[in-house]
Amino acid sequence: MLTKDAEIGDITLIIDQRIKQDIQQTDSGVKINTDPSGGQITLAVPLTELIPKGRPEFILDHFVAIDLGEVGIGYAVYKVEGFELIEHGSIAIRSIRNLMSAVDRHRKLRQPQQKFQASYNPLLSQLRENAIGDSLGVVDGLMAQFNAFPIFESSVGNFERGANQLKMVYESVLKHYIFSSVDAHKSARKHHWCGGDKWSHPTLRTWEYTSEGVKTDKEKQLNLFPGASVHPAGTSQTCSKCNRNPIKMVYKVLDGDAKFVFKANAKGQYELPSGDSIYLYAQPKLTPKELKDTRRKKLTRLPTVRLVEDFKGEEMLKAIRRCLRFKQESSRSKDTSQSSYRCLFSDCGHAMHADENAAINIGAKWVKEKVVP
Repeated sequence: MLTKDAEIGDITLIIDQRIKQDIQQTDSGVKINTDPSGGQITLAVPLTELIPKGRPEFILDHFVAIDLGEVGIGYAVYKVEGFELIEHGSIAIRSIRNLMSAVDRHRKLRQPQQKFQASYNPLLSQLRENAIGDSLGVVDGLMAQFNAFPIFESSVGNFERGANQLKMVYESVLKHYIFSSVDAHKSARKHHWCGGDKWSHPTLRTWEYTSEGVKTDKEKQLNLFPGASVHPAGTSQTCSKCNRNPIKMVYKVLDGDAKFVFKANAKGQYELPSGDSIYLYAQPKLTPKELKDTRRKKLTRLPTVRLVEDFKGEEMLKAIRRCLRFKQESSRSKDTSQSSYRCLFSDCGHAMHADENAAINIGAKWVKEKVVP
């Protein structure tokens, strides 16, 4: 007998009869007494699910770009069809903050001038494992919520806090989602995905690369593990609104003249040879009364005063890096001291959470560099 989705096998009637029995010792010998005390009748109907032949259809219709930050992650969700950005945000992970606090306490109270040897400390090892597990849970949750596959930066680093502890955490997270030729990483990824190792997307295609990493003109079906990665260069420095990177522009200038002097015009703008202009900022100098008011209101001094001094060569790059990212306005914020991003271009000025801005850029860069138009 066949149905639309299942096949019914031979039906079996199972009868269970319960019997109470006891043994008595008599003069004539051993006597066994039995007493039926009820029973149960069960009808067993075996069903065989009918699965269509061939490989199952890949149904992930979104991808989520993820920036791994110092207290959590920033994410940006894109549609696969049309690559439209539909949502972005940031998620704080408490166990990561706990790990960073433990490292800070060690440096401040015990050995301020010595690197933390976390590999031999059971407490730090446990905190790292907690951070890894919570980070995996957040990423898996985003994948399930948006029916998406993840996109990461291919390497992590340059964190302001935590020595190498946060780098160790995120390197362990990455091996669960992106390709690695290391057998231990393959084993961890298979274990996390219940034996799964590689997936292919039915609609997206990517470029083929040679064994030396050189991009070719040939294309192939996109393979996922179940995520993908993109090189991290510039994702934290580029404005997600105007798509310009001031550091990249300054490098082009310095390639031609390493001692080029950048001067502000009458409007306080630093003009670049590309025709764009940027503002540079510094913290304002407050009076004692203003300092008292800011402390009472739990506020911090943000870089808001425009600079007009001249900058020579590498000094300009350092000034731009100081101005691109800064801390939150509230001194009660538990975010990092570089969690806010502001575009320096005079005709933009876009501002948002730095991890969200980087996540948007990661998704856009992956589409531009890895996906065949």
